[in-house]
Amino acid sequence: MRESGGPLSTEALLGSVRMRLQSLNDGNASGVTAREAAEEARELVRRSVRVPALRAEAFELAGWLLWYRCMVAAGEPDHDELALATQVLLHLHLAGGRVPPAIEELYAASGNDLDAALARLPDYHYDRGVFQFTRFEHTGDQRLLFDAARSMRTARHHFPKSGASRYESCSTWAPCCGISISRRTISKRPSTRWRPCVKRP
Repeated sequence: MRESGGPLSTEALLGSVRMRLQSLNDGNASGVTAREAAEEARELVRRSVRVPALRAEAFELAGWLLWYRCMVAAGEPDHDELALATQVLLHLHLAGGRVPPAIEELYAASGNDLDAALARLPDYHYDRGVFQFTRFEHTGDQRLLFDAARSMRTARHHFPKSGASRYESCSTWAPCCGISISRRTISKRPSTRWRPCVKRP
């Protein structure tokens, strides 16, 4: 709730972003894709610069919200949002926080050098494919399945040979790249693989 029509308090801002992420966990992406979601995430980052005690929680919530916006975006994600998500999540990673695999790989591929990692963007296609496929399992929405397949196929062309086994062992890979994918029987039963990205209050 906004106070007297003004900006959200920091506590309310944290709560709003947390609720948007929880809504995504429950299968509804509208709270994450809303324009206000990006504005709230950016504001959290700005405030955390002024209030160091806020930084850990703000970076976790803002970083993951921006990252998920990129994962669910129709077509290519917004470049500025992907760049900000990457910057925030790299700092979160160095602080010991949980981050997407693509961020861990970006940091490692940059020689564990933060400045070098900050100058690049992650190869997000594999993470997006897995995320969209998990959403498909949760909702039964075939559009998510096709999006996952496209992302996985794109990722396969760019994935480093040293990590090829990641595809071979991933249970997501086979159904995403199956040629008979459009003929699969769609189950709308929620998947037990669905996991919350933030802890409930």
